[in-house]
Amino acid sequence: MRKATRTDYDELPLIPSLLAESVCQCPYTGEEISLHSRSLITVEKIEKLRQAMTDEQVREFADACDKKCREAYEAQAEWFEECVTAKDNRGRDQLRIWVSHWLSAYLMKARW
Repeated sequence: MRKATRTDYDELPLIPSLLAESVCQCPYTGEEISLHSRSLITVEKIEKLRQAMTDEQVREFADACDKKCREAYEAQAEWFEECVTAKDNRGRDQLRIWVSHWLSAYLMKARW
């Protein structure tokens, strides 16, 4: 029995850098944070920082997201495998939540 060939990262249907650019263009709502833990003040602060992002910062963030996802794919990280193997839009939507979380950390200068 032949072992199935793993799809090359660059051939995946998800393109993390494009998704990251898209997330940078949408208002930040803190959707990745539970309602119980979500702070309106923090959400407003992150949204203000998002609005002030330069094209260079968006590109830097998108490249960092792509690098993080590529490394996760190579390591067969469970969270990314679930995004990649989802049969519908759930994988894309879940990756969008991850990217939104990373954006908040990036803008707040936390280690992400």
